[in-house]
Amino acid sequence: MLEAPFIDEVEIGFALRNALDLTPADQVTVVTGPQTGRLVLADEKGVSRDVEGQTLSSDEIDRLILVNESVQIPALSLENGYIEDAVSVQVNGTDQRIALHLEPERCDF
Repeated sequence: MLEAPFIDEVEIGFALRNALDLTPADQVTVVTGPQTGRLVLADEKGVSRDVEGQTLSSDEIDRLILVNESVQIPALSLENGYIEDAVSVQVNGTDQRIALHLEPERCDF
């Protein structure tokens, strides 16, 4: 499970790399992004592109950002105070699912 704050943009690349236990030679295909938003990769000029359906190198994973695009709901109404989501990927052709535990600030919504 990958834990992250539920904010507009979360740099989750390093946490995702660790959760997947990637080596420099690994190739990762983002099969399905999270329901709460989308995964993007920022290039050297700061331009972001969606990565769902794309194959990324292990180094590119480090630059992944989760962009929150969810429907705003009161944080106090969330069961257990957090949002459960997931990302489905293939690492070198093997399917893996990484659970996301996203925690909003109680005052956010």
